[in-house]
Amino acid sequence: MSGRFSSLWMVNRNEFGIGGGGGLRFYGGYLELELEFGYNSYFGIDRTDMPLLFNTFIFYREDKRLQPYLMLASLGVSFSEENNKKDVLFQGGLGFGLAYRPKNWIAFMGEARFSLADSVEPRVAGDGIAEFRLYSVVYPF
Repeated sequence: MSGRFSSLWMVNRNEFGIGGGGGLRFYGGYLELELEFGYNSYFGIDRTDMPLLFNTFIFYREDKRLQPYLMLASLGVSFSEENNKKDVLFQGGLGFGLAYRPKNWIAFMGEARFSLADSVEPRVAGDGIAEFRLYSVVYPF
């Protein structure tokens, strides 16, 4: 299980926001898979996003406490509402981070990622989102 706090910057609009979320994470040594649901809100515009993402993490140095990693793929949809108009955005991204594992069953992670979110409607322009995330992860098994 994972929880996250995010600071967001919508690059093409120069708007900032915050977000949070949780997910189910599956541990497999160097590879971790996560199904995540979240909520993001922006300060300067009337917009909220609720992303549903599938994330893939690849860790380096599995047996160490401090582990660099790549967030190789983040794919999914984001249910967005801006100025009382609802839209569905397809979202994909890449990133990197550093995990600290004081015990085998818990991890604290810091991550930077860049995502592109684009609407299913051709008239709505896509957005580039730079994000810094802080995670806490508990591995119950």
